[in-house]
Amino acid sequence: MEAVAKPLYGDQNVTLNRKIWSAFKNHTTKAVERSGLDLIQYTLQEGTSFGEKIANAVQSTFSEGYEKVILLGVDNPNLHHNTIKFVADKLADNDWVIEPSEDGGVNIFGIHKEHFNFEEFQSLPWQTEQLLNEFVDTCRAKFQNLYLLAGSPDIDAKETLEAWLLNPQNKLLGLVIKALLFKEKFASPNTGVSKASESKTVNELLRAPPQ
Repeated sequence: MEAVAKPLYGDQNVTLNRKIWSAFKNHTTKAVERSGLDLIQYTLQEGTSFGEKIANAVQSTFSEGYEKVILLGVDNPNLHHNTIKFVADKLADNDWVIEPSEDGGVNIFGIHKEHFNFEEFQSLPWQTEQLLNEFVDTCRAKFQNLYLLAGSPDIDAKETLEAWLLNPQNKLLGLVIKALLFKEKFASPNTGVSKASESKTVNELLRAPPQ
């Protein structure tokens, strides 16, 4: 589903797109598992708009008896299990905990059941540069405590992915994706992978694996 919504290397490269997003999904899943927290995945999302789908997922999780939820997507390449644990700890003293994305959106939402309002949450300007500012203003209007982490990149297009690959914080994920691009380049010359990216990939693959 993510590969369809964000075809990083074009609609014609379905297999490559799926493999890349599969790598991201595995990365996110492992980070949550290493954090020691419960993992609930919503593959069949209910709702029409993006905001409604997210609000339904959060509400469904609360209905299972949880009092706090950390909402994650699969497009955060720098996600680490220690970050997830840090968000969980900060939720003890704050109404909301957020890790912004560098484009004005949000990578991580830490939410309390008592502060969650379905209508307000789904109505936020999701998938826009105004999301973070709008949410901050909402918290201030309600005198709610909001803890903000440092910003982190998210992957929305080929350009943001390749920019991240130049200096990936998560070396293992970066190596996996570079290997996929390297393999696809030799399988088909029309993937849209640039010569510069190809050269960078070859150089990285020839180095020793990360510690």
